Amino acid sequence: MGGLAPRTPQWKRRSQFSDSPDATAARADPIDKKESDLLAGRDITALSVDELSQFDALVTLERQAVAKLVASQSSDAHFLTVLVNDVLPVLMQIAKVVLPIL
Repeated sequence: MGGLAPRTPQWKRRSQFSDSPDATAARADPIDKKESDLLAGRDITALSVDELSQFDALVTLERQAVAKLVASQSSDAHFLTVLVNDVLPVLMQIAKVVLPIL
């Protein structure tokens, strides 16, 4: 039975969602290091049940960090959408009235 292909750390994929890829990588480095230390150059299929449980916990933690990052980015996107679609048109109408008074 062949082993699983090496995992690509999720922080490499999540950096596309971050304004600061270095900050994202810095948060992910401890998780990736622990995963690497746990694997110790072995294939994931060579891990004991206890080690698989630990690896699963690390992957779950990594997934939660990604979900939190994506949620914060989508809320930022929602804010910008509201700003452009709702707030900006009102400000443009108000500017026509306020600017001549100034």
